[in-house]
Amino acid sequence: MLCCVLINYYPKGCYTLIVQKESAFLKTLDNIALALLIIGGLNWLFVGLFNFDLVATIFGGQTAILSKVIYIIVGLCALYSLKFFPLIMQSFKHEN
Repeated sequence: MLCCVLINYYPKGCYTLIVQKESAFLKTLDNIALALLIIGGLNWLFVGLFNFDLVATIFGGQTAILSKVIYIIVGLCALYSLKFFPLIMQSFKHEN
C-alpha cells in the first residue's frame, strides 16, 4: 500500500528506489548462498579425500544440533541456487 502511494506521488523515484533495494538484497543473498555452497563443497571434498568432516569437527559431531543447522542451511542454499540454471541456459542460448 505504502509503495503504491509513493509511486503515485513520485512515479520515477519511488519505483527506481524499490527496484534497487530489492536487487541489492537479492545480490547479497546470492553471494551468501554461493559462499555457503563453496564451504559445503569443500567440506564434502575433505570427507571424500580424508574422511574428515570439518563441520562436525568444529560444531561437535554430526549429530550436534549446530552441525545439523549448518547442514540444513547449506542444503537450503543449494535449493535456492537452482534458480541460476535458467540464467545459465539463457546465456548459452545468447552465445550460440
